[in-house]
Amino acid sequence: MKQLSRTTLEYNSNDADFQHLWDFANIVKTMEIKSGTYVIDSGIENDDYDGIFEGSIAVYEIEDESVVDAVWDDQAGEYDNFGQVYDELAKLAER
Repeated sequence: MKQLSRTTLEYNSNDADFQHLWDFANIVKTMEIKSGTYVIDSGIENDDYDGIFEGSIAVYEIEDESVVDAVWDDQAGEYDNFGQVYDELAKLAER
């Protein structure tokens, strides 16, 4: 979200592609219509989030609320690259 917010706020002074922002908005709207529980992450492994949003996102549909709670409660940035820890979190939730 930092990357997306920065890209949007600084749009007039960066080289961001508006189509990426438009596509992201459409994905979010689709998720809202489908009504599920989702985690959105950058589609880039080990992203430091310092760049501009370049359209690479990953959307995870989450079935166990404890996974979402763990992400919301993450103050240390342990789940910043969610795609790398999702399987581990899902296994913990199954226990």
